[in-house]
Amino acid sequence: MIQKFMPQTWKIVVAVVITAIIIGGGVYLWQQNEKVKTPQIVETEKTFKGNGFSFIYPAQYIADNKGLWTKEGYEWHLNPPETCSLCHLPYIEVKAEATNKTLEKYIIDDFTLSGNNLSEQTDVPYEKLKLGNNDFIKITVSDMLTTTGYYTKHNNTIVAFRVSWDKWDDNELQTIIKSLKFE
Repeated sequence: MIQKFMPQTWKIVVAVVITAIIIGGGVYLWQQNEKVKTPQIVETEKTFKGNGFSFIYPAQYIADNKGLWTKEGYEWHLNPPETCSLCHLPYIEVKAEATNKTLEKYIIDDFTLSGNNLSEQTDVPYEKLKLGNNDFIKITVSDMLTTTGYYTKHNNTIVAFRVSWDKWDDNELQTIIKSLKFE
């Protein structure tokens, strides 16, 4: 009788162990698939906050008190080569100033143009346009670089977005400018 009982007992023990392994493994795999995984949040936008205004810009840029920089441009700005005269120009220069000047007079002074009105400028193209919720004056001045600026005034604050190369006056810049909000 003992001989019959031993093989049967081992069969049961082995069957229980195998069943436990299969069920335990199945439960483990089910739990792993059912687990709520934390989604990876990819930051695509950041907000620039100035004194009384803000705008949204793409997360791949670095913002500082001069404006928005590409990563490479920011590195050059911090550690410029001796021969780099343009290393301190951000991708998009952001200027904000409280002033009692008219918008046109501010633009003329900012570009050191002659006269008091933009209509007096014969070689400087400009246009008035609406971007987002704000009225802007877009002006392009060619000197050593071609600089395009978008200027707006809210109460006594003038905000300007300037780029120093034609290729950067693009849809991305327009999107950034359209997001400008005054508080």
